[in-house]
Amino acid sequence: MQLNYSEDFKEEINEIYLWTKYKFKSEIIAQKRIKEIIIKIKNLKIFPRAYKLLRKDGKIEYRKFVIKKYIIIYSLESDKINLLHIYNQKLY
Repeated sequence: MQLNYSEDFKEEINEIYLWTKYKFKSEIIAQKRIKEIIIKIKNLKIFPRAYKLLRKDGKIEYRKFVIKKYIIIYSLESDKINLLHIYNQKLY
């Protein structure tokens, strides 16, 4: 399966990186946090339906999973995994 990152997702993960770097005053910690998230995302290629189904719209499935304190929203569409958003679960 192919992973596609939406522009919103790219901006949101960059914000997570910048916030983590600012909060901990460490680029290493920020890089580690992003790396953990990306590794978990890459596991979606193996088990794309392992996480909670939010809704199904025709052939498109919308799902979510949580890593650390972040909620990741993605869609499945034939052989594509579209990463739509990543949010801090404290905000939602």
